[in-house]
Amino acid sequence: EIAGPDDYEGLERVGDICLRGITARGNLSRALLAETKPQFALLGFTEIHHSSHYLWHKVEPQHSAYHGSAIAQLESTRPNMREIYKELDRQIGELVSTVGPGTPVMVFSLHGMRPAHGSPAFLGQWLCERGLPYR
Repeated sequence: EIAGPDDYEGLERVGDICLRGITARGNLSRALLAETKPQFALLGFTEIHHSSHYLWHKVEPQHSAYHGSAIAQLESTRPNMREIYKELDRQIGELVSTVGPGTPVMVFSLHGMRPAHGSPAFLGQWLCERGLPYR
C-alpha cells in the first residue's frame, strides 16, 4: 500500500515487488510450459499495470497533470518503469525461447497508461463506510 504521493519508500516497495513478480511469473511460466507442453497457453503479467499506476510520474514528469503536485517533486524511484518494462521484455524473450521456433506467439496489452496520481487508496474504506460492498 502507498500512503500517499510523498510515500517514497512505498513507491520503491511497489516497484520492487512488481519487478520481482515479473521475474517469478516468467520463471514459473517457463517451468510449467516445459513440463506440460500445452497446446495453448495464455499468460498475463499484471505487475505492469499495477506498477504503472504508481510509477508513471517518472515516465512523463513534465505532463500538465503533475504541475504543482507533490508527486512531481519525488526523487526517481528504483526500480523505475523503464527497468520494469526491460525485465518484462526479457521474460517474454525467455518464454519465446522456451516454446521454440515455429510456435505462434502473440503479445498484447489491454490498454495503455497515461499520467495519473496512482490508484486511490481510500476507495475500499469509502465504499464500506457507505455500505456499498456486499458479502
